[in-house]
Amino acid sequence: MLPGATPTVRSALVSARDELIGNNGGASNSGALDALLAGDPVAALTKLSGATSYLLTAQSRGASVSAQLQLVGLTGESIARTQLARAQAASPGSTKELAKIAGLIATGRTQLQTANYDGALTSFKQAVSKSANLLR
Repeated sequence: MLPGATPTVRSALVSARDELIGNNGGASNSGALDALLAGDPVAALTKLSGATSYLLTAQSRGASVSAQLQLVGLTGESIARTQLARAQAASPGSTKELAKIAGLIATGRTQLQTANYDGALTSFKQAVSKSANLLR
């Protein structure tokens, strides 16, 4: 993984990977993917936020990870949009709450476009949480 990378960068990248696929190279069930498979999109967004933090650490130490940060952010947006669609189908009469959720996703998209990755994932997580409330 990145020949010539410093131990700090390598450690941050391994930790980011663990947040995404789980510890021990994906052998455990502790990553964002595992949370999605378990039907817990809020936990998945929490793991994506953790991965983002580690990627930002690697970036601050010289690693070129802008594409990875974008992909993690877009994954968060996709999860939020999927949950919004589910909430719209389950609660079509909740127009005010659905509009708030759509607004959070739009805010997250704008934050993602300006490289505010932490802010974007926070907005997406809030949208997913609000969607979950409509799905109960």
